[in-house]
Amino acid sequence: MVYEDERSTFDRPACLLYDKQDNKWGNARTLSPKEIDTIFKFQQDKFHAKPAVLPECMLWYEADKCLIWYQNPCTKPMTIRGNKTKYSHPGLVFMVSGNAMRICVYSKKEAFRPTFTTKLYENPYSQVDTHYGHGNVGLCRVPKFTQEYAHKLEAWEEWTDMFYESGFNRKATPRNKIKQRDITLGEWICR
Repeated sequence: MVYEDERSTFDRPACLLYDKQDNKWGNARTLSPKEIDTIFKFQQDKFHAKPAVLPECMLWYEADKCLIWYQNPCTKPMTIRGNKTKYSHPGLVFMVSGNAMRICVYSKKEAFRPTFTTKLYENPYSQVDTHYGHGNVGLCRVPKFTQEYAHKLEAWEEWTDMFYESGFNRKATPRNKIKQRDITLGEWICR
């Protein structure tokens, strides 16, 4: 993972290597430029693939397994039982794993990059929606959304469009009326 922080004492972004054991990440350590070059060379030799630069909105990506990204609060059309209306969506985090997408709310109206410690808000979308109250969306009727394509890095934009452009059963709760929950983004991801 590469982190960049304007308050950092590093003169460049820091690249951290984590160990993964029993589905938990730990033992973070900073890598030197030489170690980074060695890892990328090893990965290219091993898999014949070049490293990818992740979109700014991407929070996490594991090839062919998981995509996690965020969308700042925005106003977009919402189709409710066939009728279009404008809705001020809160800031959302999207997670695709398996064959489904989950969503959670990280911000009412402020635009910022969420972290694992960001407190979440209630989901404003109806319990009986296509998306359910827990924010689940299936592969739906998108022909190219095969299991393999669903986890490709470039699929995040189509997942986002699929959510915003799909039909809802009820108008969502106004974002200024949703309440904060006692759960962080990190806890939600690990559920």
